[in-house]
Amino acid sequence: MGLRLSFSISCLLLLQVSSLHATHIRAGEITAELLSCQGYTYRFTITGYEDTESGVLFGDGGRLHFGYGDTEITVSSEDFDRQYTTIGNEEVRVTKFVVEHTFPAGGTYVISYREENRNAEILNMSESVYTAFYIETQLVIDPLFCNNTPILDSPPVDGAVIGRTFTHNPSAYDPDGDSLAYHLVIPKQDRDLEVYDYSYPDVYDLTLGTNGNPVRQDGSTPVTMTLDSLTGLLTWDAPGNLGEYNIAFIIEEWRQVNGEWYRLGYVTRDMQIIVEDGMNRPPVVEVLNDTCVIAGMPLALPVSATDPDGNDVTFQGFGEIFNLRNAAATLTPDSTVRVPTPAEAVLNWTPQCEHIRQEGYQVNIKVTDVPSVRPPLVTYALWNIRVLGPPVEEVEASLQGEEVLLRWNDYTCATTAESVQLYRRIGAYSLPEDPCLTGLPPEAGYSLVTSLSPELVSFQDGTSSDLLPGVTYCYRLVATFPDGSESIASEEVCVTTPSAAPFLTHVDTETTGATDGQIIIRWTEPLGIDTIQYPPPYSYTLRRSEGSTGSFSSVAEQLATTRFEDTGLNTEAETYYYQVVGFDGEGNVMDTSAAASSVRLTASAQPTQIQVTWQADVPWNNQSANYPYHYIFRGQDTDETLTLVDSVLVTANGFTYTDTQVEVPDGEKITYCYQVTTQGRYEASLPIEAPLLNRSQTVCIAPYDTVAPCPVASIALTGDAQDCETLLDGKPCDYEGWTNTLTWQIDAESCSSDIAGVNVYFASSDTLGLEEYHIIAERVTETTFVDGPLPMLAGCYRVRVVDQSGNESEWSEPVCQDNCPYFALPNVFTPNDDGVNEYFEALKEPFCPRFVRRVQLTVYNRWGKEVYSYDSEEQQRQETSLYRFWDGRMGTGKKVSAGVYYYQADVDFYELQPEPHVYKGWVQVMYEQPSLGLSDE
Repeated sequence: MGLRLSFSISCLLLLQVSSLHATHIRAGEITAELLSCQGYTYRFTITGYEDTESGVLFGDGGRLHFGYGDTEITVSSEDFDRQYTTIGNEEVRVTKFVVEHTFPAGGTYVISYREENRNAEILNMSESVYTAFYIETQLVIDPLFCNNTPILDSPPVDGAVIGRTFTHNPSAYDPDGDSLAYHLVIPKQDRDLEVYDYSYPDVYDLTLGTNGNPVRQDGSTPVTMTLDSLTGLLTWDAPGNLGEYNIAFIIEEWRQVNGEWYRLGYVTRDMQIIVEDGMNRPPVVEVLNDTCVIAGMPLALPVSATDPDGNDVTFQGFGEIFNLRNAAATLTPDSTVRVPTPAEAVLNWTPQCEHIRQEGYQVNIKVTDVPSVRPPLVTYALWNIRVLGPPVEEVEASLQGEEVLLRWNDYTCATTAESVQLYRRIGAYSLPEDPCLTGLPPEAGYSLVTSLSPELVSFQDGTSSDLLPGVTYCYRLVATFPDGSESIASEEVCVTTPSAAPFLTHVDTETTGATDGQIIIRWTEPLGIDTIQYPPPYSYTLRRSEGSTGSFSSVAEQLATTRFEDTGLNTEAETYYYQVVGFDGEGNVMDTSAAASSVRLTASAQPTQIQVTWQADVPWNNQSANYPYHYIFRGQDTDETLTLVDSVLVTANGFTYTDTQVEVPDGEKITYCYQVTTQGRYEASLPIEAPLLNRSQTVCIAPYDTVAPCPVASIALTGDAQDCETLLDGKPCDYEGWTNTLTWQIDAESCSSDIAGVNVYFASSDTLGLEEYHIIAERVTETTFVDGPLPMLAGCYRVRVVDQSGNESEWSEPVCQDNCPYFALPNVFTPNDDGVNEYFEALKEPFCPRFVRRVQLTVYNRWGKEVYSYDSEEQQRQETSLYRFWDGRMGTGKKVSAGVYYYQADVDFYELQPEPHVYKGWVQVMYEQPSLGLSDE
């Protein structure tokens, strides 16, 4: 098996317990370190805590098992060199040994260590001296996850006193930055076998202990033992009996990948708590708040503690930041210094760029008192420090013709950042003053322009996306990091694009109706125009589009004024976009304004309140700090006019309002109608009067409206192409840009007027029931929905009409689209280590393999004997993948002889109705010097 073992022993001061006699192991755990992400070799450290009074040495006769097959080894203490170091008395000896092991493949393994015997006289289990000590660690090995187990930094050597709160924290951290979760479990004596007659310590004290009335430290009841699942703090408030107790807990590690959480295993700590008698009280530590620090900036945090008995205290720091290879944190004074109460220590740390991550670093400061009569007691202070990416600095924006040139300084953390993302919005926006805020909050209204290499220091906006004329664009930069964390956003810079066009100022809904709606549109004359180049008088053409994806068509031409009332509209259901084209006195086009939409209001009803939300796609700023309020008007459907009832601070709360002042009389339905008036402005550099006031359409709704709207009248689905060859041609192998387009029709005359839109649902197969459909788009107000970009086309869609109260119609009929699977194999490959054609893998010509879910391959020699098998769901070698199957070796690892081999490949595709696909054929294995002999496998 090729094991390499090393061993070191150190002694650690625990407690002086003269009245108790123990015989062997008190605590232990197993941790694992992956030696290389390109392999399956791990270095395991087994840590044991034992009595020095016992003649039996930890590791003598113990059995270590690696979780599969015949991999158990018997450990002998004679195999290792021992070194003894005594600190204080010799009550507990800490023994560690290290063993390396290579696993044959990925999978889930439970590595365990078992040894006879536990201590005698453990109170909360039966016959402890005859009960084996057993610990285990679960390890999930996956080529996709380079993974190490958590590291337990704080040893289980804390003392306990009757009637005093006992605390312990393993101060665990994960070197990969994974999230940890803690859970109490029952100690074991073997795999799948718990110790006999176990009781948790608090339960034992209440039911079996000799002290019939245990109380907490403050005198209250009942006593409890808890383990904080997030911080790992174990609290027993409070022990009620003298003696030794054992507990066990697991530390799980979790990693988020593509939005899903995966458990990557756990470490078990089995530990002992020795309870003594005494009058000592634990120290009191000042509560510390979680904090943030920017990478590269020094952090100095004071930690204050007092001892109620007036004893000196010591400070000791635990956690990942104290064990970093580069720029580790320090705690001053260290644990060797006794500090008089009241006492203070200072944590100093200057984190580097490599320490930036989403998860905070948990810091544990153990404060131990130094009483004149033992035992000492401890209190843990714990908090999180989050390391933030610094902002991109010295950002500048300038006009380069009709484009915007942005420049900034070299990014401080360019070597560790994954990208620098450029965001843009219309109009300025002030971020909230939060020292821990990273990235840009959704309510800020920024849109991602592009993602750039962190080494770049400039970008020209407008070369790949058109910038609208006369609009003030504001930019911020945010760096991103491999774990998904974001830096602090840069300072905002703004620039106004040049324009010879008029500026739209109002798209104001005057009347709400299905056929008689009216919208008033206003605009300015061209501002600062060159009258020689564009002589007056000026005229205008007003153009309109239904929805954001519709095409613009002229509504009115040769307008001499800057106001127009558009009539005969369906303002109940549609959002209208407008733009103005300016003409000079000679009929030449000067420029076209940026488009602006009407304000679209939606409402949803709840039993005792109504929520309204609104949006408008406009070139001015509707979240201006100068005019930060939008106004809410309300009335009943019988009222002739609506009344102002409230306002919303949209710079802080966004475009949402919840009306809690609605009446719901018994047996009576009251319908409320709402309208919103927005306020906005162009930037101050433009001489345009402000505020710009625009009204939404009126929406009526009743609390507890339960009447469903009518369903869609028709629905259709089209994919990228119906012809598979056309569909696949020219697409790269990693292409994930497929789209499906849904269209539908609603019979407006027969449906209710409070339709809010259409909910779109999706299911992966046409054989699934309605309960398997999940929603992918809500309240789509247009009659077209494009689903994409997608990794595949296959799936079925249904839609349901939804009204303002959230009631949904009946389901539409399903419309489905299937994939175009493709798979082909070659007839030769040359696994001769020259880096060319090394593998038997799926062909990429004329098309890449597409929509493959699983491949099962069996290879036979010319006599029909199996020489190799492969299953993509149970990959046995690191070299294989979904489309790469064989490296020319048998299952033993030996290369096959050159010659012809036969295969059968069973391939499953992602399809609406999956069915088996069998590919049979032959493949020739060739080397640089082909063998002339027959294959002998």
